[in-house]
Amino acid sequence: TGGAWLNCTKALEMSLYNGRDPRTGICLHENTNGRTLATFEGYQEAEDAFIDQMKYYIKMEAILENT
Repeated sequence: TGGAWLNCTKALEMSLYNGRDPRTGICLHENTNGRTLATFEGYQEAEDAFIDQMKYYIKMEAILENT
């Protein structure tokens, strides 16, 4: 197996900041709904953003593991 690791906590953090790392400012994948922690209108939007980020990072991990 390869050496890629999926950090679910980081995916959650990225979902709360619309895909932007709050420490570095780098954005790898914006949330589909374009919202942040300050603009989510409810739990479902936050969950949807997290799922969106997880799908992106799972796809990236699969690519890294298989190239």
